Amino acid sequence: MSTIHVDRLKPHPRNAEYFTDIAGEKYEELKRSIATHGIRDPLKILPDGTIIAGHQRFRIARELGIEQVPVVIYDVSQVEAEYLLIADNEERRGEDNDPIRKAKRAKFLKEYWGVHRGVNQYSRVNQNGESPKTSKDIAEAVGTDAAHLPRLLKLNDLIPELQTLVSASKLGTTAAEQLAHLTPDEQRALFQAFGEAIGERTVAEAKEIRRQIEEERRLREAAEKRVRELEGSLQRLTREIEAAKDEPAALRAALEDTQRELEQARRELAERPRIEVVSEEIKRALDDLRKQNDELKASLAEQERLADKLRKEKAAALEAKRQAEDEAIKERLARQRLEKTFESAGNSEASYAALRNLESKLYEVRQDVAGMLAVWEPESVSDEVRDHFVSVLYVTAEALTNLAKKCEGVKSNNVLMFRRDR
Repeated sequence: MSTIHVDRLKPHPRNAEYFTDIAGEKYEELKRSIATHGIRDPLKILPDGTIIAGHQRFRIARELGIEQVPVVIYDVSQVEAEYLLIADNEERRGEDNDPIRKAKRAKFLKEYWGVHRGVNQYSRVNQNGESPKTSKDIAEAVGTDAAHLPRLLKLNDLIPELQTLVSASKLGTTAAEQLAHLTPDEQRALFQAFGEAIGERTVAEAKEIRRQIEEERRLREAAEKRVRELEGSLQRLTREIEAAKDEPAALRAALEDTQRELEQARRELAERPRIEVVSEEIKRALDDLRKQNDELKASLAEQERLADKLRKEKAAALEAKRQAEDEAIKERLARQRLEKTFESAGNSEASYAALRNLESKLYEVRQDVAGMLAVWEPESVSDEVRDHFVSVLYVTAEALTNLAKKCEGVKSNNVLMFRRDR
């Protein structure tokens, strides 16, 4: 074991293809351990600094600023290094269950161990004193069962776009395995038509799509084969006519018939779409997507209209609140002036003018109250403003009642006029 500067290390080019980086609490726990105790388990590297095992320790060392890390150098071939990469990480991070990464690891092990149809075909493993590897060994290595392994391996035949959907859990592995039986061009055509919505297809729908496309492919291949056969017959008849001293009528007739058949076959082949049966399904899917898009636009427009309405109502409510608060302030000031007037009025004959002035104001208030009862909606203002207003009403009513009691029994002419008029 030796140490090496972290700047001389580099991740294995296939590491990200086979494994995802650990994250969350498990990563933080490993980071805390290294920060406390250092890197106790050395990294496995190639002579050029390529990491075989220890990518997470390498990440943490750089984050913590650790410059020198312990390493063990393996002078092995690229294939052996890739095997060690998978074997070591499967042992350390068996929880990496991304179906696509798992499928790629299984594919490498299948090729590395030379397993075909479930049985090892090579003898190099036996030379090391080990039993030949089988599909069961591959399944155990990647954390699946032997029965499921063929379907897992089939995911390697998906185009990258569909593999990305599987890794993101947007396309189920069972439906994806059905699509993996299609050619790359057919898969690409489906993805271009459906986009990520292909992940919404059920397993039964995926099977039907596969059946329809494979049937169309069979018909197209049969048509292409027929064209090739007719082209061969046409060439053969042409050579026979050229070789004949006299041009036999039968050969000429056969040549003309073959030419007509060939033209018809070519025309039918040219008119045949590559995904004829699925095209109607794709058209319906696109129509559905367009309808959903239109509905979404309409929904957004309605939401914007409601939002604008709410903004206006909020602005109106705020303005009403402001006005109500202003009126409450005015009422409070008027109440204060009214109380001062009541206190200063007394029984003096000179207060008659003040009482008449107050009477005029009370008359205006009564008119305002009558109008308010007809149109005002108490819920249009805040609870605080409304409660304060009610309090003012009660205080005013109490003050008026006290004034009326004070006027009872008073013999002054002015006051009697006030009582009689009221």
